[in-house]
This record gives sequence, structure tokens and C-alpha cells, in this order.
Amino acid sequence: MVSGIFLITPNRQHNLLVAEHGVPPEQHRLRLPLDLGHPGWVAQHQCPLVLANTDEAPDFRQILKTSHMGSALFGPMVWRGQMLGQVLTAAQARNTYSPIDLDIFMGFAHVAAAVYLAHGGPEWLRTLV
Repeated sequence: MVSGIFLITPNRQHNLLVAEHGVPPEQHRLRLPLDLGHPGWVAQHQCPLVLANTDEAPDFRQILKTSHMGSALFGPMVWRGQMLGQVLTAAQARNTYSPIDLDIFMGFAHVAAAVYLAHGGPEWLRTLV
């Protein structure tokens, strides 16, 4: 299993991977163009996304080097209409996640956004970029 948070950089050009788990060290603080892959789609549309089986998603792009994602959840972190980032989790097994999992997962995304803002996340993010 892989999980983490992509935060949108202050210049709104990239998704920056933070708080990751199961990601190889060389991909720590991975920076992706804001429009790349499914993280880019979620950033653009500000909508949650479940990929129950990535084999059935013809536009799926493998981003992490070490494991193939078979099923994934993307939960946008939105505050007052502004997309801050997204929480993601993925498993190698297909059909691990379903729409009901996404409903539950969105609770985590809302809490992540609140904690990020309550603890000065935007100021901290500026120190990384």
C-alpha cells in the first residue's frame, strides 16, 4: 500500500508529495506538473476519484517507480472553494477500493485540510518550494 498527500505549490504549477508512506526515498518530495495523470485530474476538477481497477482506466499513468497501483482513491483537500491538495492511497491489488470507500476516505481529506490550515500549512509549504 502507498499513501500520501499531494499539496498544490503556491505558484499552482505542481503537486508536491508530502507525508508519504510506502514511497521510495528517491521520490520523497516528488513534484508533478499540476495537470499530470489522475492527481492532475483531481486538482483540475476538485472532485474525489476512485479507480477500482487501474487496468480498466486507459488513461492511468504509473507515477511511482516501485509498485504498480491496481486500485486507488484520491480525496481532494478543499477549503472555502480553494483546492489545497489531495490525500491519496493505492493498493497493488485490483478492486481493493470502491465508491463506498471513497465516501469514507473523503472524511480523512476534510480532516487533513483542516489540520493543514490550523497548523500553518501554507507557510510551511512555502519553506519547501
